[in-house]
Amino acid sequence: MVSEDYKPLVPIVEEIRCELRAAARADSAARALGGGVARPRKRLQPSPAPSLALPARRIARRVAPIAALLALLGGVALAAHFGLGSGDGLPVNSTPTPIAKGRGWVLTGFRREGQLCVALTVGVNVSSNCAPSPDPLRAASALLAGRRLVAGFGGPGVRSVEVHVGPLERSGDTRAPLDRGAAEGAGVPTGSGWFAVSFPAGSAPAKSRAPARVLALGRRDRRLGPATLDCSLGALYRACARAASSQAQAELQH
Repeated sequence: MVSEDYKPLVPIVEEIRCELRAAARADSAARALGGGVARPRKRLQPSPAPSLALPARRIARRVAPIAALLALLGGVALAAHFGLGSGDGLPVNSTPTPIAKGRGWVLTGFRREGQLCVALTVGVNVSSNCAPSPDPLRAASALLAGRRLVAGFGGPGVRSVEVHVGPLERSGDTRAPLDRGAAEGAGVPTGSGWFAVSFPAGSAPAKSRAPARVLALGRRDRRLGPATLDCSLGALYRACARAASSQAQAELQH
């Protein structure tokens, strides 16, 4: 039983409670009036019995906004959980989807909290790189059979990439994803292509966890946008620290 000094957080709840009480009292009064001794009287047209229909309709009208609000909140929560509803039509979160495969490695793309991510898996080891930048160029590194593999994807118009690790440089062309529709469903921008560049065993990059600097190139080797830094091997370098600081500031601004 609810005490008389009960004060709900939402005023409309108290209004609904009062209307329910009034409807219950009206129903009780109607039953009491109909319980006396029956007397002979002239037959009259039957009048409609007291009904709770009118209060019920009022209550339903008052409850409807609350139900709509709860449904809206539930929809927002589901959208956040399942990765729906970003302003640009891309998922906020998505399942890692294979973009490319090679002998002993798999490259996947996905979205995490609105950021575009790439992950390079070799056996049980996973290197990943996520960033909020609208530039879709992403890269990650892995050590495989003594060599260093740098793989990732670039956005529309990227024909090839240059990968620099220390003083050494290697280049590679981009290729279409294994399943373009699945890649786009995971949030990889339409028209993106993947690349994989390998530094041979015994070379300085293959022995180093230094960050890789990746440049995107278009037609006639024209440079497209700024370079991206691949710090996925986890080494503590000043360049990686500066990149992480810049990324943190960008996230705070959003």
